[in-house]
Amino acid sequence: MSKPASQQGKEATQESTRTRDRKALVSGLACIAIGLVIYFLPVPDGVDARGMHMLGIFVATIVALVLQPLPTAAVAIIGLTASMLTGAMSASKEAFTGPRELVDLAHRRRVLHRPRAS
Repeated sequence: MSKPASQQGKEATQESTRTRDRKALVSGLACIAIGLVIYFLPVPDGVDARGMHMLGIFVATIVALVLQPLPTAAVAIIGLTASMLTGAMSASKEAFTGPRELVDLAHRRRVLHRPRAS
């Protein structure tokens, strides 16, 4: 006997959800694997170990942004958190500082090139 149409639609939805979840899991694991491979590669001469670790985290984050196992904001926060927890980036010196030099330069240009009142 055939199943009712509503039951068939529900099963198809569940199957597509399982397939989507499976793809997200596989792409997420691929991103982590790529990052770990680069993170644990031997550090070349002249390269700081922190820089090599940051490269692994950066590449994994970029691959995750392309493959989208999670939303973009979640991927960015996970990448930033991973870089701070592993010590590849310090929170006080690098992670939460902005481009201060560019802001200062823009401010100086605006002040210096302000039209004078007549």
